Amino acid sequence: MLVAVKLVLVRSNRCGAYSRELGCDAKKIEVQRTGIPLEELTFRERSFPINGEWRFVQAGRLIEKKVCR
Repeated sequence: MLVAVKLVLVRSNRCGAYSRELGCDAKKIEVQRTGIPLEELTFRERSFPINGEWRFVQAGRLIEKKVCR
């Protein structure tokens, strides 16, 4: 199948590397990242913390799903 297709879309560089390991021509692989809906986000001016300590929070969907090896 990898020989027959013109383009292989992957979600990350690691998935692209795995596709190459499976025999896919690197020229056919294109990373297609998940977009961020900027029109749904409101810009807020922020300033540096007074004490210099930044805090970051990341949230994701905590579900079981397929992943590239």
